[in-house]
Amino acid sequence: MSETEFPPSNTLPVLIDSDRIRKRVEELGRKISEDYKNQPLVLLVVLKGSFLF
Repeated sequence: MSETEFPPSNTLPVLIDSDRIRKRVEELGRKISEDYKNQPLVLLVVLKGSFLF
């Protein structure tokens, strides 16, 4: 039985770093808050493996 490497040696390069993702999520959150300020907000997640955060 062979040992599994962790992390795998065939990892992909980072295309979008975590700081850029965090900033964009904050921007989108602010925009959604502004656009739906006085309205109920309903979100429907349709992507496989998605989650609410």
